[in-house]
Amino acid sequence: MDSKIHFDQKGKFFTPVVDKEMVPTRIQTTTGIVHGVIHLKPGDRIKDLLNGSEGFIAVTQAAAYKPDGDLIMEAKFLALNTDYVIWVAEDDPASKSEPSGGQT
Repeated sequence: MDSKIHFDQKGKFFTPVVDKEMVPTRIQTTTGIVHGVIHLKPGDRIKDLLNGSEGFIAVTQAAAYKPDGDLIMEAKFLALNTDYVIWVAEDDPASKSEPSGGQT
């Protein structure tokens, strides 16, 4: 892999792509539960992602459920506002289709 930094004509620089760890998660929001995959940089924790300055968590393979367990929507990508996150836990991908009763 080429480790040099490349610059374009405007001075913008490009670095090699950083591999990220794919973490299946269950995210409790103020209105329901989201199952999906978040992507962490090497050495980062889920807490680091939540405390970041971006204000949103990128969730792929997302499924959003109402508190009663009814599916609201599915999406390949979902940007989730961290202001509405109550908790995040690593999830078993097999449980995506069964939200297990909604909020706790």
